[in-house]
Amino acid sequence: MLAAAVGTEPASNDSIEHLKLDSAPTGIDVDHLAGRIALLGVKENVVVRAAARSALCPKTGRRFEGARLELLCNSRQMTVTLKGQTLRLRTMRRAPITTDGSRSPEVVYDPVRFGLGGPCPGDTPSSRGECALARGALVEAALALREAWSSRNEHYAHAALRLGDLAWMSGDVESAAGWYDRAGAGPFARLAGARLCELTVNCIDGAIERLHFNPWDTAGLPTDIADEILLRRVRAYAFAGRFDDSMRLLMSKTTPEHSPCTLALPLCRRLVAEALRVRANRDAPMALALALGLPQPFDGDGGLELARAVVTQTDHLGAPTYSASVLAAVSAQVPREELPSHLAATAERYIAAADTVRADIVIDFARSRGHQRTRRWQDIVRARRVLNEDGDAEGTPPAPVGHQKKESGHP
Repeated sequence: MLAAAVGTEPASNDSIEHLKLDSAPTGIDVDHLAGRIALLGVKENVVVRAAARSALCPKTGRRFEGARLELLCNSRQMTVTLKGQTLRLRTMRRAPITTDGSRSPEVVYDPVRFGLGGPCPGDTPSSRGECALARGALVEAALALREAWSSRNEHYAHAALRLGDLAWMSGDVESAAGWYDRAGAGPFARLAGARLCELTVNCIDGAIERLHFNPWDTAGLPTDIADEILLRRVRAYAFAGRFDDSMRLLMSKTTPEHSPCTLALPLCRRLVAEALRVRANRDAPMALALALGLPQPFDGDGGLELARAVVTQTDHLGAPTYSASVLAAVSAQVPREELPSHLAATAERYIAAADTVRADIVIDFARSRGHQRTRRWQDIVRARRVLNEDGDAEGTPPAPVGHQKKESGHP
């Protein structure tokens, strides 16, 4: 059975660490794709001492200027749980199940288009189940899909796929794999194979022979299903740290007329942002082209992070005007505590580009908010005056947003 390949218990070469903290956090915020853990409600020295004692998360860093201090981990493929003052870390050999912007694509299949029955609310068990799932009515969906599965009609592959998805949502990986394993043949079975590969140890490339089929094959599939399978593989590559492979695969299927990312924009924003981040201060032409080619790249979930990652790259390329315009465009999304440094970074880039009109707008806005009491803002105002005196800005462009020393050991 294919499900036997799924690792639900620690494998022999997995690493498990129980990290005792000096005080109990009120919670944790885990960004698996970036390999970062924020300990909420504790002082920064607690984070620093935790890193000093950890083998799996031995560094600390800030994501952006003014942001909180976080643990930086050696792996993206790990589970993190908190119990009292103990942080339990376990590495895996597959991408984790996440609930943030890096989660696997969540696609609704139109019942009419995919032959499941009539339009929502549906007139068959499969169409009713799909419609209920789209509404978030999970219990109703489960009952309808169980009925569809029991009937063993032409919709049973869809029922098995979606019952597996419901198990996945609940965190029951073993049951999810069991349902995917029963999906039989057809387009929904191909989707089940891709999901099963996501749950299986080392299945990005090497498991194809063992599974007796290529779980990532999209030949002959409807566009939506092919795009979903592609995005799941792109995600798996990213969590394995293979960002060049991830971006190359995504670029190969992206054209001016069609982007697979339309199916899951938040996921693509996160993947491309992380690909740009890991190549900070180096050329990343594929990731940058993908970022700028996304529909509404900076609007919606993940937009701010992608904008900051793009700015890091355009700073490296010597394009302060573009960097400043991107930062200005996302100012409304910036958390209040990070706004002073964000506005300063925007003004610095307009000054580096000798764009006095826009620099003045940002400076005046920051002044109206009382953000100009720091030495950094004094330097910005002084540099602005120099533009008037000399007619041009001198010196090198400012450091990019979130600039910090290289975080060795961080994936």
